[in-house]
Amino acid sequence: MTTSFLYELPFGQGRRWGGQSSGFVNALVGGWSVNALGQLQSGRPLDFAGRNIYFNGDPNTLKAKYSNNSDAPVFDISGFYFHDAAVQTNGVDDPAKQRNDQRIRLANNVRYFPSRIDGIRSPFLNLWDISLVKQVPIGGRVRAQVNIEFLNALNRVVFNDATTDPTNASFGKVTSQNNLPRDIQIGAKIVF
Repeated sequence: MTTSFLYELPFGQGRRWGGQSSGFVNALVGGWSVNALGQLQSGRPLDFAGRNIYFNGDPNTLKAKYSNNSDAPVFDISGFYFHDAAVQTNGVDDPAKQRNDQRIRLANNVRYFPSRIDGIRSPFLNLWDISLVKQVPIGGRVRAQVNIEFLNALNRVVFNDATTDPTNASFGKVTSQNNLPRDIQIGAKIVF
C-alpha cells in the first residue's frame, strides 16, 4: 500500500492563526506545508527456485524472524542438513562439513519442495518520505518554493533477502541492508 498526504499549516495571512500578520511575519510563518509519502508492504516470499535441495521437515513450519544480529539465521536451517557421523567432528555437527555434504544437493526430489515458502519472507516494508515546503510569493503568479525533504525520514532499516543456498556459509542469514539510511535534501525553485 502506498499512501500520501499534504497538509497546509494554518499559519500566515488568510489562515487560522496569524491571519492579520504583517508581510514580514507572514514571510516567516506563512506558506508552509507538510507532505508525506508512505509505503507499507508485506515481505515477498524468498525464492528457493532452481535449488533441488534436501529438507527434512514441514516447510509450512518455517517462519522468518528478522533481528539486527547478522550472525543468526532468520529461519531454522537445521532441517536442510544431515546430522550423522559423515558431517560431524568428534560427535558434534560441523557446519563446514554440512555445507560441503553433496547429499543436500539432490539429483531429484521424492517429494515436492516449493520454490517459495510462505513463512520465509523478506522483511515487512514500512518507509516514509516527509518534506516541508515553504511557498514565498514574489509577485503576481510568480513564487519561490523551498523544499526540505527527508527520504526514509524515520531511518528504518530494510534488510536484503536471506541467503537461500545451503552450501553457502551465510545460509539463512541477512548480510546487508537493502535501502539507504535517512537522506536530507534541500532545494529551491521559482514557479511561474
